[in-house]
This record gives sequence, structure tokens and C-alpha cells, in this order.
Amino acid sequence: MADWPASLPSISLGLYSKAPIKLQMKSTPEDGPVISRARQTKMTFDFEVGWVFISETDIQTLYTFFDDYAGDTFNFTCPRSSTVHVVGFDQDALPKAKPSKALDPIDGSLGWKISGIKLKEH
Repeated sequence: MADWPASLPSISLGLYSKAPIKLQMKSTPEDGPVISRARQTKMTFDFEVGWVFISETDIQTLYTFFDDYAGDTFNFTCPRSSTVHVVGFDQDALPKAKPSKALDPIDGSLGWKISGIKLKEH
């Protein structure tokens, strides 16, 4: 199984989120209270990631990874807990990248800002 590209810079924590998911099944009988039960036995997580600044080279790496693994699963390491999760992209298209107002601290080049990349644990 593939891993999230290690060559990408650290995710901007201000653009990172993690939410627990535990799906339920509910049914409403004609008479009586709503009946519900867990639909899955394990809690999973939804993640949202992005970067305030990502270089042209790195965004091309991200695009190639999306092209190769959209519809498939891969290992993603949570930047807060260092826990590895098996996830997949939870969208058919990546969000639009916008020119970043920040400059690359190494070479002063312009880069991109991209946020709202959704990953879903499987």
C-alpha cells in the first residue's frame, strides 16, 4: 500500500482538522420509538489538510499522487498524533490552488495555497 508522499512539506496545522465518525442506522416504526444501532463497529476519522505555502514542485507531486491514488487507499500519518490511518481521497477533484502571498523561505519563489483536501479513513 502506498504512503502519503513524504516529500511534501508538513501540513499547515491551521488548515488541518480531524473528526471522528461512527455511522448509525435508524428506522422509525409505525408505532413506538426510533430504533437505532451502530452501522459500523469501529470509529473512523475524516481529515482535512492543506498548506498556506506549497511550492510548484510540491503541488505537482500532490497532483500526481491524486491522479495515481484517487479511488484507492493509502497510509496517512496524523500530524498531531503520528498515528497511521488507512485513508482515501473523499472527493472527485482537489480544491483549487490559489497563488500564495508567502514566498518560499529558501529561494524566494512564489508558491500556492491549497486547503480543504478531504481524506476519509477506511
